[in-house]
Amino acid sequence: MRILYVNHSCVLSINQIRLTELAKFPDTKVALLAPMRWRERDIKKTYTFQYEKENSFKSYPTKPYLNFHPILPFYEPFRTRQILKEIKPDLFHIQEEHLRLSALLLVQLGKPTEM
Repeated sequence: MRILYVNHSCVLSINQIRLTELAKFPDTKVALLAPMRWRERDIKKTYTFQYEKENSFKSYPTKPYLNFHPILPFYEPFRTRQILKEIKPDLFHIQEEHLRLSALLLVQLGKPTEM
């Protein structure tokens, strides 16, 4: 099974541990779509994507747009489309706020009839 995990908080390596554990299951390939950089408005801090060499999953750090607003952020659409074509995920795990634009775009880009 191919799983695409999407989560802006996985910009930090501590939040990627669950993916390492999930990738240990046989016949499971896990991929992560996360932002290259993430700006937390509340604490006014910017994080850069952290990748551990020991990770057993593939990471796709992607440029986020409109990162200044809690609902508007989304990932670069053409890059996201390329990632979806490469991975061909059986399952999406989108851990984003349900009203976030990135969740809507991922659902639209990931329709089975279009892949």
